[in-house]
Amino acid sequence: MRLFQNSDFTSISKIRTWHVISVSFSPDGKTLVSGSRDKTIKLWNVKTGQEIRTLKGHNGPVYSVNFSPDGKTLVSSSDDGTIKLWNVETGEEIRTLKGHDYPVRSVNFSPDGNTLVSGSDDKTIILWDVKTGKKIHTFEEHNGLVRSVNFSPNGETLVSGSWDGTIKLWNVKTGKEIPTFHGFQGHHDRVRSVNFSPDGNTLVSGSDNKTITLWNVETGEEIHTLKRHDGRVRSVNFSPDGKTLVSGSYDKTIKLWNVEKRQEIRTLKGHDGPVRSVNFSPDGKTLVSGSDDKTIKLWDVETGQEIRTLHGHNSRVRSVNFSPDGKTLVSGSWDNTIKLWKVETDSNLLNLDALMGRSCDWVRVYLHNPNSGVREEDRHLCDGIGTKN
Repeated sequence: MRLFQNSDFTSISKIRTWHVISVSFSPDGKTLVSGSRDKTIKLWNVKTGQEIRTLKGHNGPVYSVNFSPDGKTLVSSSDDGTIKLWNVETGEEIRTLKGHDYPVRSVNFSPDGNTLVSGSDDKTIILWDVKTGKKIHTFEEHNGLVRSVNFSPNGETLVSGSWDGTIKLWNVKTGKEIPTFHGFQGHHDRVRSVNFSPDGNTLVSGSDNKTITLWNVETGEEIHTLKRHDGRVRSVNFSPDGKTLVSGSYDKTIKLWNVEKRQEIRTLKGHDGPVRSVNFSPDGKTLVSGSDDKTIKLWDVETGQEIRTLHGHNSRVRSVNFSPDGKTLVSGSWDNTIKLWKVETDSNLLNLDALMGRSCDWVRVYLHNPNSGVREEDRHLCDGIGTKN
């Protein structure tokens, strides 16, 4: 079992008037991108926690940011109704995609990186050609805000979740809705989260009606509805092997489910507020959860035991996730900060927040003090930085 050091590796955003809305790792896990209510996008070096650059161009809060599969391109969507593509290496804007009439809440690349999908408050979904920036198709069948869109693992199918209480499947090649037996209308309330299983054969959805529903992607039939939560289901995700499902709810609990048996495995209790985000580590052995109680918790999937509680945020934690290699954890909060946490055994971690307000000379002396407990690779973090009292 891993040990998690209860230290804040680095808080890399100190915006005090706008909060971070979206964060995402690059495919290689070396870079982090964040989108904020201050209308900017920031790229960060995961190892050092230092800002690489700030991307400006949107005229409204940035709701969604994601890297292309090859990590060379970045996509962002905004309250201003536009989508922007950026060159990660240079930070230059490649192009702006215009087609939505209202805020664009969700945008994602296809697995091959050639296509984009966007979902908007204008109730539409648009497929875009990444190379040309032109529309491929517009879907207008939803009757409510579209808050979640994503591709299946093979890129052939698209799923959308809407506040009209429905989930729809679309054929990417033909641009047509895939006919389903029940029409994916099992929630009758806002759908907050939809995700494909790793093999793409099953779909899971979480809703404000306190339920989680499993769907057969090929037939569109409801497999089973899980009804053990007492509050809105905010986040649902499959384990990497697809055998287990995790859900986080406004009832302050996390539940693990056996997908094959369609049964609850256990309930994880410990948060004192709604659980907004839950995710598995890449090896599937650990869970991370973020809550309105301002904490992040790590859980052992096999036993259900709480491993560690991470403190450091001053407001609700709305997003948590592991890096692709599982060595770093990122959390985003309404306190306007993003925090990176190292996930490793017996490491003495540097808390940069504790050094805030000190001069670089003071920090440099502290880092090189053999009794400070600082890791060897962190001792030179302040080298080359000018003195500032």
